[in-house]
Amino acid sequence: MSNIVEPYGKELKALLIKEDVLEESIKKADTLQKVKMNSKETSDLIMLAIGAFSPLDGFMTEADYRGVVKNMELANRNYKKEKILWKQY
Repeated sequence: MSNIVEPYGKELKALLIKEDVLEESIKKADTLQKVKMNSKETSDLIMLAIGAFSPLDGFMTEADYRGVVKNMELANRNYKKEKILWKQY
């Protein structure tokens, strides 16, 4: 019997880059616009990547953003108690 807590939504959504596409992903990243982030934003991005914010699997749409701010739920009605918002600079 495992002592690991089951992820919210029953599925851990880890978003780490797979090793077989790592080199290609690094090359692509070098062509993208750079975004300055503070330590909190960096921590949130890392938490998203390792699945700590499951069932979230990416950035919020406008509908998700409004649903979380107003009702603490995603547009698909999934409840998530943390608000994860990034300020764009």
